[in-house]
Amino acid sequence: MRCLNRVRPIVGALALTVLLFGLATAPIHAQETTTFTSAVVTKNYYDETLEHNIPNLRVIRNGQTHEVNFLDHYNATGGLTRWGFPTSEVVEEETGNLAQYYQRGVVDWHWRQDLGRYVMERRLAWDFFGGGSGGSVDLGVEPGRFNPHPGEEIGPWGHKVSDFSSEGIYTGFKSFFESLGGIQAFGFPKTDARIDSRSLGTLYIEAATPGFIRQYFQAAVLEFHQGSPEPVQLRLLGDDLRNLNYPRDSWGTYAAFRAATPLALGQRYVVQRVMRGFNSIGQPVAPDPTPTPRPGTPVAPTATPAPGATPGPTATPTQVPVTPQSASVWFGTSDRGLAHFDGTNWRTYRTFKDPILPDDAINDIFIAADGSKWFATQSGLARLHGTTWWLFDTSTAGFAGNEVTSVHVLGNLVWIGTDGDGASFGIISGSTIRWEKLDRDNSHILSDIVRDVLIIDERLNRVWLATASGAAIFNDGIWQPFQNIDTTSLAAHSGKVWVGTNGHGVSVYNGVTWTDYTTTNSDIASDTIRDITIGPDRRVWLATSNGVSVYDGARWTNYNSFASGITSNDVYSIAIDAAGQVWAATDEGASVLLTSGVWRPYQTANSDIHDDALRAVAVE
Repeated sequence: MRCLNRVRPIVGALALTVLLFGLATAPIHAQETTTFTSAVVTKNYYDETLEHNIPNLRVIRNGQTHEVNFLDHYNATGGLTRWGFPTSEVVEEETGNLAQYYQRGVVDWHWRQDLGRYVMERRLAWDFFGGGSGGSVDLGVEPGRFNPHPGEEIGPWGHKVSDFSSEGIYTGFKSFFESLGGIQAFGFPKTDARIDSRSLGTLYIEAATPGFIRQYFQAAVLEFHQGSPEPVQLRLLGDDLRNLNYPRDSWGTYAAFRAATPLALGQRYVVQRVMRGFNSIGQPVAPDPTPTPRPGTPVAPTATPAPGATPGPTATPTQVPVTPQSASVWFGTSDRGLAHFDGTNWRTYRTFKDPILPDDAINDIFIAADGSKWFATQSGLARLHGTTWWLFDTSTAGFAGNEVTSVHVLGNLVWIGTDGDGASFGIISGSTIRWEKLDRDNSHILSDIVRDVLIIDERLNRVWLATASGAAIFNDGIWQPFQNIDTTSLAAHSGKVWVGTNGHGVSVYNGVTWTDYTTTNSDIASDTIRDITIGPDRRVWLATSNGVSVYDGARWTNYNSFASGITSNDVYSIAIDAAGQVWAATDEGASVLLTSGVWRPYQTANSDIHDDALRAVAVE
């Protein structure tokens, strides 16, 4: 099914002993060298912005081989949105451990005594600064301030993670927190979300502008910029911690913090040793005059508190608002009809109150260039243009079958696929369509189970079909078959056709040769592909049985419910709106990937969508 227009974060014990893992190690002396005798690059991403590598490494230490996967961890826990750009290469900062600095945090591969193994974890950056009261071991907890609004109390200090500040202003902090890995990415909250007043007994950053809504976590500080395209922003705590550990810009004396060249797969990686409090030639460096984080580079140019940082009429929340920019989104459910969201209001279409809808089971939705909406259902095809409905089923001459799996319209040509009765194409003429049926009895169609149709050329009636027995090109009566496997979905861009399969990944045809992407030869999330959409930037988005995968021409990125905030891994359909937001229809509601990189949910629990079992999505 198609509507035209992407690792689990590391789970560890929540014992408080992890709070101080970075502080409890022995000091590093200037004469020490790396303890890693060998390291080889097994995967790598080179960031051209700050010119640093994020690698996966196979390392040997004390005669034992370890897989140290910084790149996998980076991708699985929010990537650029959570961590920002890398600001160092992978280094040995503490004996036997490896670390990499990013703008918004630091990640360590280190030994966990309580677990008896090495783990990859975020460093609890704010814990290194302190700056509050409340009796915690690092003096970094703000007592006595609690949020009365809906949310979840997390951690030992009784603070709440909520989408509302203590003053009742909607921030989306909880959605942001959960979408990027929750505790595993941010640690426990040290404060509630509140307007940063710099009052006595509260946590604050000396150099930061007061008046913003902020929430302090062990490994991050969230800041709310109302009216910004990316209202939830992360403090550059990685830069702050780098400046604390290597004061007076002494970090710049180390090659590991300066621009690097790209690493190649299989290349030997030389682990560099760095020493906190020392420069690269072993001289101690005096701390900066203030122990609190330095200003750093702001995430966004907003320099004054956003309007509305004072409680107003919205101070009493009712349900969690979500505010994507798209104006019109259509959802098809497994057996409860259609839902339409116009950006503000919801409308539901059901057969018991809208008898013009053939069936409440919606398999596919297509929005044509003339604005008409086409709905493939279990009991026929429906077209809505303005306020006028057209219905087609087997009572219509030439219409293949009632269980319509897919529909595609280009100009005046329309194609449908069915579940067991072949396909039909029709020519739209005024208020009528003349249909012609194609099945195993009257044509060379590969199978009567047609899961997707894709019109390439209206004038030539050149169409791709994805069937249970392979994909094929129909070129105005001439068939060219490919791939004797169960194919599910189709998309085309720049002369290439992408074919999704049921259990065999996705294949790309350039007109001459095929390229296959599977879980055995790539980082694609699943071999079961249910839908394919290609954005205007040529990135290819796949709806799979294990989340969403996106291919940018060089690498795969995956979004799943473990790490990204998408509502479910069972994704059936995917669409991209004019604002560049990605909409995913899942079996547990809809999720939209905002341009900020944050997933927002639409479910019966937090919106007026009437059912969570979705099968199709399309945007106008």
